[in-house]
Amino acid sequence: MDRPDYTTPPLLPNLCTGYNLVVVLASAELLAITLALTQTATLQDWLHRLALYTLYVQWIALPCAALLCALHRYSKPLSGIQAGLLAWLLIQFVTLLVSLAAWLLPERLGLYALLTLNGVLRAQTIIAILSAMLLRYLYIQHLWEQRVRTASAARAEALQSRIRPHFLFNTLNTIAATVHTNPDRADTLISKLCALFRASLRDDATGTLQDELSLCHDYLHLEQERLGTRLQLVTHTDSLPGTIRVPRLILQPLLENAVYHGIEQLPAGGTIQVDGTHHNGYITIRIINPMPAHPQPHIGHHIALQNIRHRLEHRFGTRATLHTHTDHAHFSVELHFPASDEDPDR
Repeated sequence: MDRPDYTTPPLLPNLCTGYNLVVVLASAELLAITLALTQTATLQDWLHRLALYTLYVQWIALPCAALLCALHRYSKPLSGIQAGLLAWLLIQFVTLLVSLAAWLLPERLGLYALLTLNGVLRAQTIIAILSAMLLRYLYIQHLWEQRVRTASAARAEALQSRIRPHFLFNTLNTIAATVHTNPDRADTLISKLCALFRASLRDDATGTLQDELSLCHDYLHLEQERLGTRLQLVTHTDSLPGTIRVPRLILQPLLENAVYHGIEQLPAGGTIQVDGTHHNGYITIRIINPMPAHPQPHIGHHIALQNIRHRLEHRFGTRATLHTHTDHAHFSVELHFPASDEDPDR
């Protein structure tokens, strides 16, 4: 299931990700530059010392990153102090092992001359201070990312479970008006309404695009029963791949907005147009509805659009967009997202 995980995240920084690994290696290189600058020398000697110190600190950084990556998933039962202390001691232990190994290398590599007793103590002290600062930075960043993901997932669940009360009441009134005169039609309307509620109450946050399109068809069928010929629909979605997974109820609220803010405010009604294209690995869905010359402002309209934008970003990252456009007679909203479940940014 894709239900969001609200449990406490591991407290060790996740050095298995490319960004954190780059931060560690860049910090190690800054340390090498700092160590090289502590001794005055000619440019040629300084470059030589920089190369040796780079070799030294990267020997420390890479094993530490690999070990912390391996220990990341097992640090969940630890407290913050325990996890931080474990990571810090691990870095100091690796630093000491690398320093002792450097003493055993042939003198022609130059490390023996650099790593005197005072040099080893100085490097160990600097690494102890910088590693504590770096671990703190990575932990704060990791905690911030977890909070952002949790908040985004909470917004996604809130929008998924949202069905406007006025739509529910109108649909129930339509069913009540037909249950005696046309029981079969009333039964069909009840089945479609149940399908909408099942989709809003499901635990998994994603479903197939085909399911979403079918849900939209059920919703519009319910509205057409109430609005009659005032609501017309034109769709061009046959080219869309129905098997890809998208956030649940990502399209139905947009159609609900089109009816609520467009069709219902027009005495003669109008046509909602849904166009879908699949090109270069991306899917574009555009929903266009007529709008009155002087539409009534509704705050909920903008909240729904903002929530859907957040849900797309939560699912697809920066590769998904939502744009709106308004002219004198029509309002359109366009969703653009990848036709793949894999997100290279995650």
